This record gives sequence, C-alpha cells and structure tokens, in this order.
Amino acid sequence: GLGDVYKRQTPNGAAGFVKMQSDFCGLGPRAGVDGRVYIGHSFSLVGSVGGALLVGNADSKMFSQIIYSQDGATISGSTQSSFKNKSQTKVVPEIDMRIGLAYNHTFTKGDTGYGFELGFKGENYFGAEDFSQYSYFDTSRHETDFSQFGPYFRVEFTVT
Repeated sequence: GLGDVYKRQTPNGAAGFVKMQSDFCGLGPRAGVDGRVYIGHSFSLVGSVGGALLVGNADSKMFSQIIYSQDGATISGSTQSSFKNKSQTKVVPEIDMRIGLAYNHTFTKGDTGYGFELGFKGENYFGAEDFSQYSYFDTSRHETDFSQFGPYFRVEFTVT
C-alpha cells in the first residue's frame, strides 16, 4: 500500500503522532516505448517511457494519539482516534521512465545470452493517495501523487 507517517511534538508538554495510510490496487491498459542505441563492445544506452490507466479500489485510514503531560514528567491523560474511509473505485493515471547503460553478451549459437543494466528509474501515480476525510478545517479533496525515483540494476537471461 501507499502510506505516510507524520509525527509532531508540541511545546506545551503534549506529544502526539498521526499515521495515515492509503492503499490502492488497480489494473488497466499500459502503453510505452523502449529504445536502445548500440555504442560498441556489447554496450548500449537504453531507455523507456510508458504510461497506464489503472482502475481499482482505494482504501484509506488514519490513527492518531495525543499524550498530555505536566511539566514533561507526569502523564495526565491521552486521546486516541481512528477513522476509516469506505472503499471507492477510482482511475489512477501512471507514468514511468528509465534510462541506463546496458551490457549484453550473446553466445555463438542462436540468441541465447545474458545482460546487465544499470540506470535511473522513476514512476508517478497521479492521485493515488486520498486523505480527504481527515481534514478538520478544509473539506476539499486531499489527493496526492505517489512517486518513486532512484537507481536500478537489472539482470537479464535470454534463452531461445
């Protein structure tokens, strides 16, 4: 699932945290383009760009706890609350990209071989997280994107 954890310390001796979790599971059509430019000695520059429209169910929930203390020494009370949204069906667009350097070796007979790829990859899911029911002051939708970016390493074996 997709989730966020927030922690807050207040100056008046109250400490608390809020944990919000948003789960989305979807399925849908995907399209993309892969490219490879041979640069010599079995090395290639590789890249891809793709996207999808995922249709699925989204669930979100929140748990909060506030602990009150006097002069930071004696705990005088605590408050806990928990909320859960009804499951909803939604469409989440997704885009992804990757760019890297690949090494491929093919054995002498056929197309059997192996390869390694090292590069940078990124994905973004638009509106995948939904925390709209947990705002006390603002009743507008609080949908946020879920993104992940970073290096990747790939190993490939080809058998024909």
